[in-house]
Order: sequence, then C-alpha cells, then structure tokens
Amino acid sequence: MSQKRLIESLLCCLILTKLWAFDSAHSFLLALPGQERVISCFETQTDFVVFAQQMDTNDIFVLNLSKTFELQSIHFFNQLKFTKLNCVKRAMDNGFILVGYEVLQRQSKIKIALLDEQLNVVNEKILPVSGADQWAECVVTLQNGYLLVGGHKTIGSNWYQALVIRLDENLEIIWSKTFGGSSDEWFSNLCELNDGFLCVGSTESYGSGQADFLVVHLFQNGYITWWKAFGGPGWERAIGITQAKDGIMVVGPSNSFTKYNSTLLIKVNSRGQKIYQKTIDPSADFIVKGIVSSNNKDLFVIYGEVWNDQFRKDLAYLIIDNQGEILQKEIIQMNNDQNFCQILLLSNSNFLVVASTENPYTSDDILLFLITR
Repeated sequence: MSQKRLIESLLCCLILTKLWAFDSAHSFLLALPGQERVISCFETQTDFVVFAQQMDTNDIFVLNLSKTFELQSIHFFNQLKFTKLNCVKRAMDNGFILVGYEVLQRQSKIKIALLDEQLNVVNEKILPVSGADQWAECVVTLQNGYLLVGGHKTIGSNWYQALVIRLDENLEIIWSKTFGGSSDEWFSNLCELNDGFLCVGSTESYGSGQADFLVVHLFQNGYITWWKAFGGPGWERAIGITQAKDGIMVVGPSNSFTKYNSTLLIKVNSRGQKIYQKTIDPSADFIVKGIVSSNNKDLFVIYGEVWNDQFRKDLAYLIIDNQGEILQKEIIQMNNDQNFCQILLLSNSNFLVVASTENPYTSDDILLFLITR
C-alpha cells in the first residue's frame, strides 16, 4: 500500500478526541503517523476549511469540518507539492492562494498555486526570481492581483535581502523590489493600506541592536516611500501586523528588554511615526506567533507559546487594548509541546485556536478548539 493511500485510510479512521480541558463537541484532534503541520484555517457559512502539510512526504491536504468539528471531507492533491508551504489566503474568486517554496537542484525557489472554490488547481508555478535561494512567507489578495513577501539571497552574496513581489491575477510578475544592506534582511508579513502596503520583518544591517524590526512602506507601484527600524540592543523580528483605529500594530519576539523572550509591540501611524513602543511581558519566556484585531479594531489578541516550569511549550494568548495594556492572560496547559499557528476570530466573544500538538507516538498532530470569553 502506498504511503499516500495509507494516510487516506488512517484519515478515514479519524475520531474526535475528548481533550481533558475542552468539550469534545468544541475540539478536534487529527493524529496520524508522521508529522502534520497545520497551515491555515478558514470559516465559511457552513464549515471550517483547514489546510495542512504532511512534512514527511510534503503532501498538501485539506479538511472540511462542520461548525461542531465533525469531519465532512478530506481532499488530497495528486501532484501539488511544496517543500514548505508557508501561507494560504483567500484568492480573488473565492478560491485559495498558496505560497511557499520548493527545493530544486539544492536551491529553494518561490512556489505559488491558485485553487478554485472546489479546490481544483487552476494555476501553479515557480516564480522566475533571480537569486540562489528564495522563499515567500506571506501573501495578500488585492483587487486585481496579489502581493507576496519573503526573502532571497543574491548570487555571489552571503546575505539575504527582503523581497516584495506584485503579481497580476494570472500570477505573472508586475514588479519586484528588494531591500537590503550589509547583512541579512527579510520580510515576514504585510498588510494593505489605503495608500499602499506596509511590509514588516527583520534587519541586521540597520537599527541599534543585533537584529531589529524592519518596517517598510511602499506605494502601489512598488516605490519605497519610507522605512524604519525599531528595537533594542538584542534580537527583534517583526512577525505580526494588524490595523487599529488610529494606527498599525506590529509585534514580534524580543530579548532586549527582559531577561527572557518577551513581545515587542510597536504602534505607528501611516507615515511611520512611532505612537508608542511597549514590551508585553507575561512574566515568562514567551514566543509570539502573531496578532489579530477585533472587528471594531479596539481589542487585540497576541498569541504564541510560553515555556513553562515543566520544560514544555504551552499555548498562550494575551488580550490587549488599544494602548497595549494587558486585559487578560491565558495559558492553556497540556501534557506535551504545543505550537500556535493561528487565531481565527469568529465573533467578539469566540475565537478558534489552530495549533500543532506534539504526540509521543505520532509526532506532531493538528489541534483545533473553540475559546469562549
């Protein structure tokens, strides 16, 4: 029996597991041999759509779950493979766009694919970008195309440059821009603004520390209008960005201002002027994975993992207000290591935690559960 057929058979035997901390009607656990990595989760009118990657084979698969977390269907792709799938977003036609990279001839190349609403592959390509190694971290869907960010290494150089690529609806490159200096830079995330785009990542060439937040603003045509570096004497990397009513929130891990890893929060206006800078300190070693805002853009959830006294990583989230003050801190203690992927806001009082959970028998599994505030 082929490995893919074995996975399909095992998936058909999937059961809903009652976790000790959660009602089984509001939780979902996928346990398979090997390592599964959840990539992204979407809510539709009738169900949840979960994209994941089987890391042993690089296979991409999609789970459809009901609103009560019952398995509805499983979709495997016969030929679609990424060495690493980094991001999935909604596409222009209610389908999905996938970005990451594929290793070809010992070099990583940016790969992108478009799926329609029925999960048929309608376009797939390796982007013709120069450089020895390239990857895409994140993508946003625009009115008439897509914008993706990541990094690449120029041929003959030992340093990485931050990379932005604008694509049309057929995934053809309209323009590409790089940002770099005497050391490494790369972009991790981005958001669309009224006057262009804000890309965030890390810089080791500029700023005051070993690595700092890199925040770059571009017009729609790719012209860089301004850039800023924020941080302290240690290491910072901007990995999350969301809009507030009166600015843009940027978060990332930092070890400059506490004796352990904490979260640096920067709030800037559309011109890059700093409104405030704060260290979000949950009094423990905390690795931030992202930030999301409420519908009213006045409350924000910062999520990641806490390294606890039992030498394991627990899921944790912090709810903050518009001034960066902590309103609520929650640590979700379980038996093994956890890795936060995403928080999906369903309403102002409900959100879905999407994560990978370590299993001593089957390696990493996929875990979803509903939180009600």
